[in-house]
Amino acid sequence: MSTIKQLPSDYLIKLTYILIILTVLSRLLPLPYNFTSVGALSLFAGAALSVRTAWLVPCFTLLITDAVSGFYNLTVMVFVYAGFMLCTLCGHTLLTHKKSFMRVTVGGVIAAFT
Repeated sequence: MSTIKQLPSDYLIKLTYILIILTVLSRLLPLPYNFTSVGALSLFAGAALSVRTAWLVPCFTLLITDAVSGFYNLTVMVFVYAGFMLCTLCGHTLLTHKKSFMRVTVGGVIAAFT
């Protein structure tokens, strides 16, 4: 069974860009409350990308959508960004070395509560 880290780097970079674009679009569309694809993107980035790059992916996505839709209270923004950084840390900690149904489920539940 191949893992995401074994994919060619150019394929992984293209996949990451596509996921960023889809996540930006999903944040700009009217969706139900508490529907967030940024959390899923953060878990993916933590699990699949290098540590340096993984932190940038959710921040870049949030900055793009906040610039388009309008920035809001700085204190709230700091906590929102920090929550998604915790999702990235969770993905990196739980899913980098070993992936299983239980680890992905626990990562998803933790990400939902951050």
